[in-house]
Amino acid sequence: MSTEKTPLISVIVPVCNVEKYLTQCISSILSQSYKNLEVLAINDGSTDQSLAVLERLAALDSRVRVIDKPNEGYGATCNRGLNEARGKWISIIEPDDFIGFQMFAHMVKFAESFSAPIDIVKTSFWRVQYWNDPFKEFVYKTPDFQGIKTTKKPVTVGLIPRLLEGHPSIWTCLYAKAFLDKENIRFPEYPGASWADNPFMMETLLKARALLYLDEAFYYYRCDLPESTRFHDTPEKVMLPFERWQEMQEIIERNHVKDKRILKAHINRGFRYLQGAIFDDGWKNPLVQNGMRKMFARMDPTLVIRDSALSNKQKRLFFTETGAPQKYHPTLALAYRARLLKRSWEYFRRKGLGALKDKVDRYQAQRRYK
Repeated sequence: MSTEKTPLISVIVPVCNVEKYLTQCISSILSQSYKNLEVLAINDGSTDQSLAVLERLAALDSRVRVIDKPNEGYGATCNRGLNEARGKWISIIEPDDFIGFQMFAHMVKFAESFSAPIDIVKTSFWRVQYWNDPFKEFVYKTPDFQGIKTTKKPVTVGLIPRLLEGHPSIWTCLYAKAFLDKENIRFPEYPGASWADNPFMMETLLKARALLYLDEAFYYYRCDLPESTRFHDTPEKVMLPFERWQEMQEIIERNHVKDKRILKAHINRGFRYLQGAIFDDGWKNPLVQNGMRKMFARMDPTLVIRDSALSNKQKRLFFTETGAPQKYHPTLALAYRARLLKRSWEYFRRKGLGALKDKVDRYQAQRRYK
């Protein structure tokens, strides 16, 4: 067991035009029961009052270091933080979210309970929906990692592949800076936000040799508001999920991953992205269909047909579009229904009646898997 009980945590907060939420976000970090922190608040060319808010907060607490720079995008901003960080651990917090006051204390304690060096500590998180309306807002623990138990020893992601299926949620992690530097892991530097967290998530989880999962939730994530992602106005935005899936597939291939559990998890992510694209931009959108076909072309048909996490409708769509021969497996269909029933019950139990509206909203998208 390590004797270093309070190692420095470098908390990176990439900021761009979020003045409304910054005080709550930064205050939730500074209010942590774990005190040995440095907060790297990096202003990425904000045109609102974000920089003024950061400077005010920095004047109140010397642990806040404000870095002001021209707008370069989320990836470049996080990389600036990674290069400036002095801590043993790295945390990345979104500026429009906030965290519970015991988050870092629990995560560090968990990591330090093992004698071996740890690369990543990951936790669950709370989803905050309808956060713009105090009468409709509700909070529930994400179903993304439902069923994953707290690890009893350091593992690799092949033993908990569901971490690769759900939301990238890179902000629920502590990353060992030594691990990131040794593996030379940094964010791709796209303009804007552009889902730069997707490749970073894949690279870190694949390369981690000592991964811990703590089945507790401390992070409060403000979900996209209903309709806010519908009908994108540029081809680039429509294609974004498909392009990021392809880039993550390239990371898998570049690292020579053969573990079928990991490959299946990435296939499942692809189907989730497709469902979201259909919901957002419509099944008849030629860009959606083109992105789907290119994604399907890189999926192993054997893994698709044998994956009990995919419905028969999803499989039928895959084999119709690819022309690959399909074999029906009734036992896998039963396994899918059992898995769906279990997850649906847990989802409704956690989320309550608000889940009904979500199901109705996504009904049309799901119907496309015929």
